[in-house]
Amino acid sequence: ASVADPHIFGDERSFREQFADAGTRNDAAERLRERIAPLCKRTLRKQVLEYVQFTRRRCLTREFFPSEEEHELYEEVSGYLRRPALAALPESQRQLITLVLRKLLASSTFAIAATLTGMANRLEADLKRRRAGLPASDDLLPDDDFEQRADLEEEYSLSDDEGEREPEPNSITNTGPKSRPIFEPRLVAAEVADLRRFASLANKVAANAKGQELLSGLEVAFAETAQLGAQRKAVIFTESRRTQTYLFNLLTAHGYSGEIVLMNATNADPLSTQVYRDWAERHRNTEAISGSPTADRKAAIVEEFRDRASILIATESAAEGVNLQFCSLLVNFDLPWNPQRIEQRIGRCHRYGQKHDVVVVNFLNKRNAADQRVYAILKDKFKLFEGVFGSSDEVLGALESGVDLEKRIASVYQNCRTSSEIEAAFNQLQLQLDETIQSRMEQTRQSLLENFDQEVHDRLKLFRAEAGASLDRRQRWLFEFAKLELQFVANFSDHEYRFTYEGDGPIDRHLIGEYDLDWRRAERTGARFFHPGHLLAVHHFRCVALRTTEPGGIRLKYKPDLGRVTALEPLIGRHGWLRLARVTVTSLEAQDFILLAGTTEDGIELESEICRKLMDLPVKKWVDDFEAPGAELDRLMEARHQQVLANVEQKNGQLFEAEIDKLERWSDDLKLSLEREVKSIEKDIRDVKRESRLAAGLAERLASERKKRDLESRKSQKLRELFEARADIDRQHDELVSRLEAELSGNQTFEVLWTLQWSLE
Repeated sequence: ASVADPHIFGDERSFREQFADAGTRNDAAERLRERIAPLCKRTLRKQVLEYVQFTRRRCLTREFFPSEEEHELYEEVSGYLRRPALAALPESQRQLITLVLRKLLASSTFAIAATLTGMANRLEADLKRRRAGLPASDDLLPDDDFEQRADLEEEYSLSDDEGEREPEPNSITNTGPKSRPIFEPRLVAAEVADLRRFASLANKVAANAKGQELLSGLEVAFAETAQLGAQRKAVIFTESRRTQTYLFNLLTAHGYSGEIVLMNATNADPLSTQVYRDWAERHRNTEAISGSPTADRKAAIVEEFRDRASILIATESAAEGVNLQFCSLLVNFDLPWNPQRIEQRIGRCHRYGQKHDVVVVNFLNKRNAADQRVYAILKDKFKLFEGVFGSSDEVLGALESGVDLEKRIASVYQNCRTSSEIEAAFNQLQLQLDETIQSRMEQTRQSLLENFDQEVHDRLKLFRAEAGASLDRRQRWLFEFAKLELQFVANFSDHEYRFTYEGDGPIDRHLIGEYDLDWRRAERTGARFFHPGHLLAVHHFRCVALRTTEPGGIRLKYKPDLGRVTALEPLIGRHGWLRLARVTVTSLEAQDFILLAGTTEDGIELESEICRKLMDLPVKKWVDDFEAPGAELDRLMEARHQQVLANVEQKNGQLFEAEIDKLERWSDDLKLSLEREVKSIEKDIRDVKRESRLAAGLAERLASERKKRDLESRKSQKLRELFEARADIDRQHDELVSRLEAELSGNQTFEVLWTLQWSLE
């Protein structure tokens, strides 16, 4: 909370004392809820299903049976990874690197083959260095083909105690937890030979069963999306860059040549580089180019996938910050064990704005009992692959860390050899997951979500119609503004809120192109989304703001065929005045208010809504002769001016009270922390006094007296610090209050923008 507001809580010590047990004490939980209420609002997507129609997920599971060669490779590498000690893997990171190797092994033989060869080469080079009497190499880790390794290293470092294991007897190492392994050349050379043998096995596998299943499964999935009316587009996720290359070559050789784009952490391959160059040429001198090569390369690949390609083969980097809602087919070629990462992937396609149900394809190894149980947990317990938009939110919310689950699953793969062992281990894991999920879901419902349900529904029901009407009105205003300002340099499509801007000189040549006020259609057609913040709109807003307006009159034409407005019908044949003014109030932030006042010729006040409806009518004629309005218009505008100031003052008063309460709690928190220290010392003094009374001899009593004297001295020091700290906290409190008062007082300006006479025909 200190990131958002440094005065929500005191310091860490006072927070822990007050709220560390909020999960078990209702009073602490309630006080914590009150503190963070202004900052934390959570609405689940399932809460708005009545008002926003979200699409569903449809799961397709493709089963495959690895060949004998693939199965032999799996068993050999698994046995190697289970050895008590390995020279190729640093003991401090063995758990993590074992996980990475198992993921590559499950990905493809092409991914694991090159990694095993690299490990053998590095270990052999280290063996030669040691035999020559040179220092050992620190670079024995597998390469970075697995892009998530850096993230996993950071996550695992928080709880990984793998380096504390005691070494097994007769292992390659004979070392304590923190010492360097003793070098045994014979065992290291044997390990190098094993790694090369494993790599040779992998290289002999000509075709991967999972890859072959992808070829048939992809066409089945495309047929499914075609029935849903979706485009023929698929994003295929893998955890290995080498597998990505393998899939590119495989699909290219089986009918998808020229239809594929790639995305990974670097996007530096020749295909992606050419895509980027073509994109940069198309968007030269436009706002589409951000100037960041990384972001622009990713944007180029997404555009290529959206407009031209059929398949995007992506590593985990595409699961972050990419909008693929135009695609409704997602293939998990490699399935992460972390459900939060899977949800992140699916969220690239299955998000707000997706028009079709999303088909999620997963692959299941029928020769691997552990793979089957992992898939069942991810599918059935976390509800990742089927259901409505956001249906997995609540279950995923029960997970404190997907990494913990990933480590538990990795432990089963590492330690269980037989089907019965695997079955027992996963039964235990599933039981614990059931308890955790049910417990956390119940706590969440009781403590937070149900408190907001009715309020959320009420607000959505209240504002749903108004929000839609407001959006339509603002779009219409912006479109009419554009038609007026750009009438000589743009071609407009009146019924679709879009236009083609042809330019107004060399300065804005880069703005030439198609514009659309509907962002969904703009994204679909490649047009630019025209909104009030767009450079073209801002430029012309400024031009209009700099113009001076002369008093005049307008004749308005009421046309029932364009939509009957019964409130205006009594004004037909009459005339009056309209005035527009701007009020700017500067307090905590600058606020602008637009005031519209109107009267009839006999001084009758027009409601603000009637004035706005008059302004929506088409102008039949501009009239230069102008009659001055009466004093009633001045009084009406001044009344509305004062009402705005009163509303601002009331709002600022409420804000001031809330801020004062917050500052009071903040200063109390800090004082509480200091007072607790003094009380802790006083308790220690009482304990020492009791020990002194019970001391058996003079030496023990003297020691107790010395200890008591030291504590008394510390107490005196803390009391002085407490006195000074209280004074400093009070000073800071007063400064903050004074600053808040100054900011809330602010200034205000009032400016009449125009006054005109109206007549309605």
